[in-house]
Amino acid sequence: MITEQLRLNLIPNGIPPVIHVSQYDVGRTLQFIIYNGSSQYVFTSGESAILLGTKPDGHIFIYDLTISNNVLSIDTTEQMLAIPGNVNAEIRIQGADKDIGTANFIFAVEESPIYKDIIYSDSEIPAIEQAAANIGQAKDAASQAQAYMTNAQTAATNAAASASSASTSATNAAASEANASNSAAAAAISEANAFSGTPEGYAELASTFNALGLYVDSDGYTCQALFGETKD
Repeated sequence: MITEQLRLNLIPNGIPPVIHVSQYDVGRTLQFIIYNGSSQYVFTSGESAILLGTKPDGHIFIYDLTISNNVLSIDTTEQMLAIPGNVNAEIRIQGADKDIGTANFIFAVEESPIYKDIIYSDSEIPAIEQAAANIGQAKDAASQAQAYMTNAQTAATNAAASASSASTSATNAAASEANASNSAAAAAISEANAFSGTPEGYAELASTFNALGLYVDSDGYTCQALFGETKD
């Protein structure tokens, strides 16, 4: 594998450095070491870097760079070097609060002496396409999460309605039981009243009331306290 290394500064400083390559080169590894003035730039967590360039025919390319031990790297592609001439390029470092470009540099693309099958030059922006794909996936995930939340809310509403229905049923059952008890009591009172109007009922009431110090008149309905007195 062929590897070339270039040092770039975040401070533009005169004549752009040049990388000499051949037209149609694919798989040539390029490494970049970034400096901030006289000190090597140290990448922090969350930062990324991209390579941007404009070919002689006006088409552009944008590629993600690999970061390893503060060294950036990328392999050349056919589209990157499809057109002979000077390709103006730069590297941009991006983070949560930064988007900084390096000094420009040039790919000097030497024309191939052998005609190759037609390769149409076009803009190649896989970094942006990948970002768009990520946005699409994020939107899909958000829509799915919204659907889950809606289903959960519906289930909670249904559960509350079921609980309310159960509570109403319990209340109705309690009311029915109370009504049945009241009816039974009324029936018992009626039965007692009916019984008290008979000779047998009178005798039983008299016995009971006499034990309590009361007496029952012959009509079976009135009584009064004896308070120690004897009823003739």
